[in-house]
Amino acid sequence: MMTSRALLIAACVCVFAHADPYVLNTFDDGKAPHWYAYEDPKGVIEVSPAPDAAVGDGAARVTYTRTGRWGYWDRPLDAARAAECNAVSFWIRGDGSPVVVVPRLYTASGEARADPVSLTSTEWQRVSIRFAHFYPRLTAEQLGALKLFRITRLGVRQPFHFDIDQVQFEQLPPVELDPPTIDSPSPAPGSQTPDAPVTIGAKWHDDGSGIDARSAVIRVNMRDVTDQCELTEEGFTLRADPALRSGMWHIVTVDVRDKNGNRATRLRWQFDKGEVITPTVALDGANCLRVDGVPHFAIGLYSVGVSDMPEVSALGFNTVHSYRWEDTNDNDAAKAYLDAAQDNGLKVFMGLNRGPVLAEQHEVAQERVKALFRHPAIIHWQVVDEPDYRDNSDSWMPVVYKKIKALDPYHPVGAVLCQFRGCARFIDSLDVVQADYYPIPPHPPTNFIGKGFLGIAAMADYGLKAGNYTKPFWYVAQGHKRRPEGCDPATVREPTYNDLKTSAWLPFCRGARGVIWFQWGNIKAQPVTFAAIKRVVAELNELMPLLTATTPDQRGRDADRHVYWLVKSDGTDTYLVACNYEAEEVDVPIPLPEIPSGDAVEVPTGRRVAVSEGVLADHFAGFETHIYRLPAAE
Repeated sequence: MMTSRALLIAACVCVFAHADPYVLNTFDDGKAPHWYAYEDPKGVIEVSPAPDAAVGDGAARVTYTRTGRWGYWDRPLDAARAAECNAVSFWIRGDGSPVVVVPRLYTASGEARADPVSLTSTEWQRVSIRFAHFYPRLTAEQLGALKLFRITRLGVRQPFHFDIDQVQFEQLPPVELDPPTIDSPSPAPGSQTPDAPVTIGAKWHDDGSGIDARSAVIRVNMRDVTDQCELTEEGFTLRADPALRSGMWHIVTVDVRDKNGNRATRLRWQFDKGEVITPTVALDGANCLRVDGVPHFAIGLYSVGVSDMPEVSALGFNTVHSYRWEDTNDNDAAKAYLDAAQDNGLKVFMGLNRGPVLAEQHEVAQERVKALFRHPAIIHWQVVDEPDYRDNSDSWMPVVYKKIKALDPYHPVGAVLCQFRGCARFIDSLDVVQADYYPIPPHPPTNFIGKGFLGIAAMADYGLKAGNYTKPFWYVAQGHKRRPEGCDPATVREPTYNDLKTSAWLPFCRGARGVIWFQWGNIKAQPVTFAAIKRVVAELNELMPLLTATTPDQRGRDADRHVYWLVKSDGTDTYLVACNYEAEEVDVPIPLPEIPSGDAVEVPTGRRVAVSEGVLADHFAGFETHIYRLPAAE
């Protein structure tokens, strides 16, 4: 439906303007005077002359240079001159990327957005948008105090550019009528029986300009189901078959326009299907999280969007997170995210809105928990990122924990810690202990142990000991290329296969039950790391019976040769996992007094290494991990 909306905007070009337009910029010199870029970090947006113009002598090219970052570009307005107009127009063309930008109007009291403008066309197109077609509609008083026109693109997934020319406000002939209205939604809340097909519908009507049924967009749980609907000028119907998931409420949203482009007031209603789904996530009191009774080892990612989920799931990840929910109270969209995760076989550690948590506005967190706790995709609640660095966190973390557990006794509560001592500080406010430690490339700044990966093992030890070895520990691993203060710039590099593999298996050697990489956008944009993560995750899944085993283990460490190891059975075979946590290569003899002599087989290479007289000796490259299937007693 976005295509039809884009065409609708372009069709609003008008040659019947009544007064001289208020020109914001002609860009005739290829520059953008009085336009300002706001970016995080700096350097996301570059402005340069475009190679040619749509009108006049020049145009500007706006380039977004960095992935995984955001930026917006705006122009202050003369409110008195803007008040004489009722539309904004501009020429624009993209670079063929599947990207959209969003025009916005700002006043002192709020903002309004137009429909996204697609940049897939590399040909100049003129876009004209009436102020009345920015949503939510601005009042006459707000329109008399416009302060900014802005073009926004958030969450850049790839570098791209657009060319822009002749931005102006103008007066178009008055054709506005009140927007259409939508009424008679069905079904009503609580009216459905579990697992029965549902017919969803509503009626709409206009104020004389005529409904454009082709403009309708119907969503169920944020999914566009318009092509499954019967659309008429009187309304729509949808038979949701197969049946919608029972136990959770469902959200229906409808947009429709009249033939002058006026959009309907958005209607949202909810209905449920009666049956309550009993959550099945539980702690077993022995350092293990069980899902549906089965031990769970989290192989996870931060910053995963709904559109990423099919690829992330296919790669072998099983647990995801999105920061989107940590600065908004939009529980409807959060539920849609959970629905998508469930459909892709993923579990979610669901964040709370950070601002209210830090302001101790506990009712906001409680509202999210009450709205979503029945959802089967939730694996635990994420209170806040790094409370170690937050003001008064020792006082409010226990309060938030108790209020969550009072509403939802079924799901664990977690938070990511960033200091070794934080594990003990907050252990009474956590069921799942997560901790980040980012040592790639190896460096010796403050807060790091040694110059290698020893701190990864230390963080796991601190977390597990703080929980008396009864609470699961998940290590938050570095997947991004970073240059922290005190690091030699010459050592900065993308995380490699050995880095990622040892980041996962070293904490496992200390008792960890999960590894969550930070973060998807960076990993996907780093070719070396992306190729490596695919190998590492595939190997983790191949050895999932070992990762989830609750059998006893034997642990050791050769301090002189900087290797940690673990011997453990998956219930069928016995394995040795050995991790070199330093950059120097080393030859290591590992004592295996209970293992018979014979050949150990390295997984996944198939390389054979002898176990002789209770010792396996092997060579380890820097940060290298070896996993061996050990000889079995006859």
